[in-house]
Amino acid sequence: TALPRLALQHLQGRLRPTSARTWRCGIVRTFGRSRTGTATRVALGASRQFEVTGLTRNHWSTASPIRAIFRDAFVSAGLPYFNPHSLRNTLVQLGESVCQSPEDFKAWSQNLGHEKVLTTFLSYGEVACHRQGEIIRGLATPKQVVQSDANEIAGAMLKMLRDSGVDMRAK
Repeated sequence: TALPRLALQHLQGRLRPTSARTWRCGIVRTFGRSRTGTATRVALGASRQFEVTGLTRNHWSTASPIRAIFRDAFVSAGLPYFNPHSLRNTLVQLGESVCQSPEDFKAWSQNLGHEKVLTTFLSYGEVACHRQGEIIRGLATPKQVVQSDANEIAGAMLKMLRDSGVDMRAK
């Protein structure tokens, strides 16, 4: 196999580290390619022995591998199959309801792998028909704006300070 040959090259001094985790001539090797394109990544570790360092990050040329993973997982769980994009769509809908600010949604979008938040909106931003009707009807109803006056806010702050035991006497 390739591993003993690489170990021999290392011992003979023909391999040189290019960084803490990467070696020239292929010391960082992958083993066990599956139909999904993932493989176990093995490298020379701190103990100077070969160790598993994770999985490779090979990009797939089609969506078939991830669909196979989803199909197998749904079958194993006894559930009907849903494609990977439907999960991403569900995640976007969840983000729309839990994100409280544009910055929150930008972070959510980046977590989905989108460089630009518009990608998230344009790819997944469809509003369901029933929700669209609710929103439009809601826009027709005038909103009551509640404004607190500065004295009311100051009074509430003063009460909170007194209730917490803060000494309010001038020194």
